[in-house]
Amino acid sequence: MGKPGQVYWFLGNAMAALGQLYLAVRDERYLQAARTVFGWAEVCAPGALEDLTAAKGRWAS
Repeated sequence: MGKPGQVYWFLGNAMAALGQLYLAVRDERYLQAARTVFGWAEVCAPGALEDLTAAKGRWAS
């Protein structure tokens, strides 16, 4: 974390999948897990939110 030029798409995939699980079953654990992953993205900012490899993170958010 905190180093430039990393790949971040997997954070977005995780957030999107957890968000869809939450919508399907309305279990707050999935929503909280998605928020946790978003927190990891925030720690990796600005790259995890602005780099080319962060597109899925922006989509999932």
